[in-house]
Amino acid sequence: MHGVNYPHRDYGRDFGTSAWGPEGVSNSATRKTVDQHFAAMARLGVQVVRWFVFGDGTSGIVFSGSGDMPLSLDPYVLDDLDAAVEIADSRGISLVLVLLDYLFARPSVPSGNPQVQKGGRNLTITNYGGELVDNVFKPLFSHFKKTNTILAWDVMNEPELTFVQSESGHRANGDATAIPRSAIVKVVNDTITARNDAGCQSLITVGAYSMHSRSVWEGTALDFLQFHYYDDTMTANSDEDPFAAAQAPSTFSKPVVLGEFPVKSKKDMSWDLEAHIKTLFEAGFAGAWPWKFRQGLPPPKDGTDFDVYGTVDKVTTAETAMSNARNHVSAAVAPPPKLATGVGTDRWFVKFEANSDGVPWGENTFMARRRKALPAPNAGDPPPPSPTNLVTPPADPWDDGCTAEVFLNSYAAMADMRKSLIDAIGAASGYVLITGTIGA
Repeated sequence: MHGVNYPHRDYGRDFGTSAWGPEGVSNSATRKTVDQHFAAMARLGVQVVRWFVFGDGTSGIVFSGSGDMPLSLDPYVLDDLDAAVEIADSRGISLVLVLLDYLFARPSVPSGNPQVQKGGRNLTITNYGGELVDNVFKPLFSHFKKTNTILAWDVMNEPELTFVQSESGHRANGDATAIPRSAIVKVVNDTITARNDAGCQSLITVGAYSMHSRSVWEGTALDFLQFHYYDDTMTANSDEDPFAAAQAPSTFSKPVVLGEFPVKSKKDMSWDLEAHIKTLFEAGFAGAWPWKFRQGLPPPKDGTDFDVYGTVDKVTTAETAMSNARNHVSAAVAPPPKLATGVGTDRWFVKFEANSDGVPWGENTFMARRRKALPAPNAGDPPPPSPTNLVTPPADPWDDGCTAEVFLNSYAAMADMRKSLIDAIGAASGYVLITGTIGA
């Protein structure tokens, strides 16, 4: 997955409202700006954009009075997210939406408005994690359960920076608001359950601070693992280095994405973004998403960010690297074996249908008709003429020996894959089914 961190237009205010008023993506001016950004990313061949949603909690979540218990989404959130999905979909880009940033649980910082709280929500995690999942996350999963454009929900960005010192690893939140690792892990596990209960097809991940915490996240039911890497702070620690053999994706139990790494290095002036992306894909990483496409608004006030790691939109060489990197994604993936002559006799390519209702066997699709028909048609036979001809009991829709290859990628990339397969197979040989659903 060729991607990049957006990571926001206006941190904490892209989705929902606050006492400052609504300025989210559904706002016409905001939408125009965001669409321009996505158009620029699309020109670079970006397939996936990682985008922060609630950030430090400035906007989007309704809390109980002056307390920390989350009651609901605010009235603007779904409209803003709908607008974001529409923009991304129109540009052929999939989204990884980061629900919370670690600053959500760190000490609050002055906002300049007594009615706006930025951060300081550690008790929301420790005392009201269930309400956070049920009242905030699950409504999102229900609303977007059939949305192909949302590749994944990222539960929290770098949660290790909220852990108590003894559980955090190489960097830690050493103040009084530090929370037990178990509280975050429980929220993550409950989020996965909520996604499943809602019937949402998007994946779940966590933007881990570094590979040092791989054992924590490998022990969960996350769909894919995501780690971050900055050479100026992590090179000395081999267990944090994604370029080290010990951290190769083949040593993990799940697909691995490098969810953040610098556009330019603070330490190494010879840092070559394109070469690093190429190396990562050749090593087997499922994605490599540089930090970041642009500097958001307002500029960070804690001295941790600014433009020190570079932004794609301001570095000409980075734009070239990102544009060229799209070629390394496909080059790193071995092409499928050539199909034998007479493919219709031993493989079944099912016609792609727009009315699949999010699954390839959705009501009134070819697969639904094939599944319900007895006997099942032989490979290459035309489908039953209409649902009225269906009989019961259901039959296995797949031919003997039929296999499914699972790809972790965006709808746009899968559609492109389908076109390439059709071109390779030839129109007379059959059909190709591309599905954006999750399953074995």
